Amino acid sequence: MMERIDRLIDEVRDMAMVNEHPAVLEIIKHRTPASVYPVRKVGNARIVKTPYSPGYYDYSTVDGYKLYHLAKTQTVTSLQRRDTTGNVSRWRTWMDDNPRHWRVMDAFAHELHGKVLLGGLGLGLVLHALQDNTLVTQIDVVEYDADVIKLMKHNMPTDGRINIIHADLWQYQMVAYDSAMIDIWVWTSLAQKAATLSEVVLCIERVLSKNRDCEVAIHGWPTLSHPRFNDALKLDINKGG
Repeated sequence: MMERIDRLIDEVRDMAMVNEHPAVLEIIKHRTPASVYPVRKVGNARIVKTPYSPGYYDYSTVDGYKLYHLAKTQTVTSLQRRDTTGNVSRWRTWMDDNPRHWRVMDAFAHELHGKVLLGGLGLGLVLHALQDNTLVTQIDVVEYDADVIKLMKHNMPTDGRINIIHADLWQYQMVAYDSAMIDIWVWTSLAQKAATLSEVVLCIERVLSKNRDCEVAIHGWPTLSHPRFNDALKLDINKGG
């Protein structure tokens, strides 16, 4: 990760010399709906607060910025799940609300419309961002971890459009949706990453089999997303992101 950041810093310096887009987003104060979540644990899921030290962080060309810069320490809220392999147990971050993640969630939420499928509950950031989107009529959130659902119960907005469905997205009995967002990207090996990608592609096919016009956003994989979501982030998929 540090090698990537160092390389991006060099690219930013080169861009500054030719007077292009500033390429670095300055973050003065970072705050999201999850900033007020209390630290809490339910079973194998927990919410924690993590300090992000001053410095440069990857922004993946969102809005044209390669990096974002923190002048002083900012607090990031994370959802973690306990991962047990054999006799070894450790907490692994499943999602956080760092500046890039929050910007993506907020942008995607404003592009969703009609009957919406959300793959994964996470920190519920999209649910908060959807509060101002009057084009959305129904929000079905498919989440397979019961502990995450219990943990997030009191952090979600009160909204009659929201339906929390305790199910595995890969096995979910798909119905027709107008738009969808899938945000399930956690792996510990390249083999697991490849398996997850395969499942995501199959899921997209299942979504589109019910409505070929459904517009799908895949967080972390813009080449699989409908163009309107990349446009909302001013994202050039040929330059990264």
